[in-house]
Parts: sequence; structure tokens; C-alpha cells
Amino acid sequence: MTTVAVLTLVTSVASAASIYSSDFEAPEYSVGDVDGQGGGEAGWLGPWVNIYTKTANVSNADANGGTQSLEFISSGGGGSDRVAYYRNHPIAEAGSSKTVSMKFDLNLASLENGSFIIYGLDTTNAVGPEITLVHSGSNSFVDVFRRDGASSTDSGVDVTGGEWHTFELVSDMATSTYSWSVDGVVQETGLGFRSSPAGLERVRFWSTYNNGVSYLDNVVVTAIPEPSTIALMGMIGVLGFVAYRRK
Repeated sequence: MTTVAVLTLVTSVASAASIYSSDFEAPEYSVGDVDGQGGGEAGWLGPWVNIYTKTANVSNADANGGTQSLEFISSGGGGSDRVAYYRNHPIAEAGSSKTVSMKFDLNLASLENGSFIIYGLDTTNAVGPEITLVHSGSNSFVDVFRRDGASSTDSGVDVTGGEWHTFELVSDMATSTYSWSVDGVVQETGLGFRSSPAGLERVRFWSTYNNGVSYLDNVVVTAIPEPSTIALMGMIGVLGFVAYRRK
């Protein structure tokens, strides 16, 4: 029994990752503008910050697994006439062997032709992985555009509006490439970052609509340990097991 416990502990420590999450639930969040909220959530380097003038609101109108989510409502426009927020986290250094995952749930509840919303990881002056969700017609399907280096093109993947979908961007810091998935299915791998950031220190999203409503929930950023770290933890576990056996 003790042997099993030792091995289980080693496995858990070796595969553990730094995790930062936002579920927009009380008591950290209350209904209203999300700017300045969430600062008490573990790990993050501060609350959500509004980049422009329009707001995104914590809302109880819809949620995926809880009672609250982040609601976007906008009437269109460019420049500062859009919804844009970011939030800092401390987990992604350029040139490291670290793999960084950004996962979030999204419901494109009601969009009009020309609406779009962008999610990604970046720094203050450079962008890493990025996907754009564009409603380009009158049907209920939303096109997923993805960034590959300087170009953002239609991936050929559509998602259904009015339903919750889980998106994930997995970034390889050593190669400045990423993969992306929808609802647990990997769509593409080896896509290039938009630029060459010194790190991916913040979650960022912004949206411009002709008119529309969408909901964001369960934002999770995970830093997967470098292989050398996992190997070291595994060695510590082996030594601990040997010491236990000698007793």
C-alpha cells in the first residue's frame, strides 16, 4: 500500500503544471463590468484590464457549468470602438522548452454578418498564437480563422452559433509554433506565432460586432513542465522509492 502511494505521489508531482483559471463566478466576480475584477484568483498577476472604452460584463444570462460568464455586447466599430481586455500571467518565457495551453469555452449566441472575435496569448507589443471567429453570412455557422505567421486565413472549420464550444491553443515556446483544437479535436499543428514575442505573458481578447452577443467562460492557462523538470522529479521519486525499500 505504501509503495503504491509513493509512486502515485511521484507521478502527480512530475506531471503537475502551473494552472491559472477564471470562471467568472462569485465571490471573485460580481455582475457588471469585468474591468478590475478577478484580482484575488490564485496565480494571476492582477485583474482583467480594459484596453479601450467599451465594456464586457460578468453576466448571469448564460454560463457553462456555473451561473456566471463574461458577456460581450457591441454595436460595431473599429479602433477604440470595440471590446478589448487582457490579463497577465507569469508562465511563458521565450526560448524555453515550456508548452503553454490556453483553453476557454465560448458561446457565439447571436451574431450578425461581419461580427468577429479574437483570442490569443501575447505581450504588450507582440502576438503569439491567435484565432479569430468570424460570422460572414446569415446562417448559424461561424468560420474559424487562424494565424500562421503574418497571415490569418480561414481554416475551413466551422462551429455552430448558439452552442458552447471549447477551444484550446497549445504553444511550443521553443519553436514559436502552436496547435489549436475545438471540442477536444486537434485541427492543426505547427502554425507560426504572429510575431516573435519575448514571452506570452497575458491572455488577450477583443471583439468588433455589427451587432451581437457572445459569452466566454472557464478561461484556463496551463504551463506544462519542461521535460528536464519532469525527468528530475522522476529521479527524485526513484531515489525516494529506493530509500523506502532499504528501510
